[in-house]
Amino acid sequence: MNQSILIISVFNSIVRMLKTSLFFFWGIYFASIGLSGFEIGAFFSVNSFASILTILPSGLSNDRFKSKTLISISLILASIFYFGMASTTSFPILIILSGLIGVSLKIYDSSSDSLFYRTAEKENFNKHLAVFQSLNYVTISLGIIFTGYIIAANIDYKNIFIGVAIIFLTLAILGF
Repeated sequence: MNQSILIISVFNSIVRMLKTSLFFFWGIYFASIGLSGFEIGAFFSVNSFASILTILPSGLSNDRFKSKTLISISLILASIFYFGMASTTSFPILIILSGLIGVSLKIYDSSSDSLFYRTAEKENFNKHLAVFQSLNYVTISLGIIFTGYIIAANIDYKNIFIGVAIIFLTLAILGF
């Protein structure tokens, strides 16, 4: 097994696990801080719209800049998002943060995929892809289960957001 592929796969699975797991309870968190259904829907709409607008520029950026650099930038932006989530309940600021995380995670997705495809050996591509995708889905599944336990344990959301922000910042530094 190519060691670079294994490192990329583990790194990617951690990021995607956190991303997917936390997305699972944003709506619950927003309801707990008193946002209306309209405001919660607006948050998710801005997030999706920002992601859509980022797809093409993100892909083109991977042709001009190193994917590892773009990955680190995206994780720094994700850290800012989670520090912001821990710091405010102001709807206008949450909307701005929603756009930020939409951009951040789309840059991450295209950059991590680009890095994988550039690193995978052609003669072992299917094996590498199997490792990459398997780790993604196993950790995403485990993360969602873990999130259920976090919700049941009634752990303070702000502490969760700060912890995730620190993890993303640490991964951004490791990504350089």
